[in-house]
Amino acid sequence: MRRFAPLLVCMCFAGAVFGQSPLETLRELAVSKASKLPVKELRLRADPDAKVRPLETLVVQALVYGESETGEAVRIQTQSIAFRVDTENGGRISKPFRYQGEEQENFYRPATSGLLGSVFRQGTVEYALQDSALYAAPDKPGKYKVTASADGVEASLEIEVTVDAPTTLVAETTSFDKEPQDRDRYRALAERYAPFIAQETWFGPKFDYLARFDLDGDFRGDNNWEGAPAGSSQAYVYYTGMETATHWFLIYNFFHPRDYSDKCVIGTCHENDNEGLVLTIQKDGSRYGKLRAMETLAHNNVYSHTLDDDVRPGAHNVDARIALHDDSHPMIFIEAGGHGVLGASHTHSFYDVEKKEFTSGSGVTYVYKGQAERPKHPNDRGVGYELLPIWEQWWERAQVDGRREESMFDAYYSYRPVGARPVPRYAEIAGSFLGRAQSQNKAKPFWGWHDNKTRKAGLLATGQWALDPAYSAKVDLRFPETFSVDYLYNPYLGIGDGPSAAAPSTVVKTQTATSGVQAPQLTGSQFAADGGIQAPQLGGVTAPQPSQAGGTLDYEAEIDGEAVLMIRGNQVEAVTGAPRDPKALFSAPIPPAARGRVAATAQAGNADVLAQPSAANRYGTVVRVRPAGQRGKVRFRLEWVR
Repeated sequence: MRRFAPLLVCMCFAGAVFGQSPLETLRELAVSKASKLPVKELRLRADPDAKVRPLETLVVQALVYGESETGEAVRIQTQSIAFRVDTENGGRISKPFRYQGEEQENFYRPATSGLLGSVFRQGTVEYALQDSALYAAPDKPGKYKVTASADGVEASLEIEVTVDAPTTLVAETTSFDKEPQDRDRYRALAERYAPFIAQETWFGPKFDYLARFDLDGDFRGDNNWEGAPAGSSQAYVYYTGMETATHWFLIYNFFHPRDYSDKCVIGTCHENDNEGLVLTIQKDGSRYGKLRAMETLAHNNVYSHTLDDDVRPGAHNVDARIALHDDSHPMIFIEAGGHGVLGASHTHSFYDVEKKEFTSGSGVTYVYKGQAERPKHPNDRGVGYELLPIWEQWWERAQVDGRREESMFDAYYSYRPVGARPVPRYAEIAGSFLGRAQSQNKAKPFWGWHDNKTRKAGLLATGQWALDPAYSAKVDLRFPETFSVDYLYNPYLGIGDGPSAAAPSTVVKTQTATSGVQAPQLTGSQFAADGGIQAPQLGGVTAPQPSQAGGTLDYEAEIDGEAVLMIRGNQVEAVTGAPRDPKALFSAPIPPAARGRVAATAQAGNADVLAQPSAANRYGTVVRVRPAGQRGKVRFRLEWVR
């Protein structure tokens, strides 16, 4: 049963209780008669035995016994079994789960007949209550006590932690070297806000650890379930960034090789798992801006979190406040098994942000370090992770020049956004990672995500919540500041080249309310065909005649900090920043139908093209310019092919 999203199971049978789900009714019928027997005895057993190496794990199972109508001791199911470690610093115990091995002793089956008997027999096999927990040993050898209790009856088991015990770990066959320097333009911004991650762990901790898609050494999606045990446990988080004149948007994806459960029925488990979050960051003139909202995804349901009260509910309520680690890193909780994501301060989170501990059992905390570390055990702390750019790692493998890596992605679909919004350059994009084990194609990259509530209401289409985060943020929440939904940069929607096409850049200073000037917005009405401001010509030189082969623009100005320029036709307008004494020399207007890429070459300072001409931006070219220092001259040449 999912924690955040109800599991819907289509079962119809006589006697179902009105108002309950079929699964709830089945469970009630399956255990009600047996569970009325009082608990008389509790026994604990370790699987495989009660010896384990330091920092490794073993399963502890509770066997519960009652007394039948004939006075016979029988094994029963009870409503709740609680586990704990009694020895101080004696390791950690996970939340309970249904025993996954082969049972050596049957459950008591009351004398029933007909439908109820059939339901009970099925229930004892498929829907047994959770009777086991995973014990994670400490690093210090010794003897430690684990205790379980059920309906007031307790039993304990002594576990010996010794280096002489056989290992329970599967040797990892894949390891990754340090990643080359990431040239993504939003890298520094992504590092600044890289989340603190409280990752709950369960009976398959290796499948709960943060991973990369190619953890088994290849980019095939349909062998990750099988390859996960021996795959790398090095920690990675995938990210990407987008930008309007007023806000940045950061998207983080958390990949796991398995979505698993102790009851994999009716398609509840699947190969590959990828959920995540979107951060909305206001450009307030500072280097990294101001975090305004965090929206997280848990099983096709979006949860909205804010830092301040002035961000109000829209299509979504505000579910919780954002808790911060080291002042800038949002704290999140990821559930074990199904890997839904919530803010750590959310009421459904099982991580206490004040005590810095998991309240449900075991878990690993991750922090950004720029290096991919491995958890030492399922209750490790402060494990470092590395960031990987989604564009290079996933998008280009899914859809470069229309070619598809069939072994990595599947379920291609036509993205049809609500609100006449921009679309990708491709007629179809990948709807899921290729997966075949347990269930087919259930895990999705961020451009395949959807939110049940807004999709059902017709407010956002499949893929739109994260693919068009400026638009979806304005749908989900209400922001008091000026909020542009027109992108300066979103290459997934055809606005701008790939993130590594230009040198890294994290800052676009905007004129804020404190200066008394509102930063201009990229709207169609502001850039009419004959609108904008004509930049003076360089030194009064007459512009050359248009060339059939293409054209150039030579531009120079004095810049403080940075500026973003919109170039359309033969006009240049400062979208952000305030260039002084700008001069421009066009050899010809940039034609709307320019077939070639527009490229910028800096001669003084820096210049990079944020967005190529397209219908989405009314065939404008967006260029970001920076002097070599805090202020100074910028000079660049823009070239294009007609």
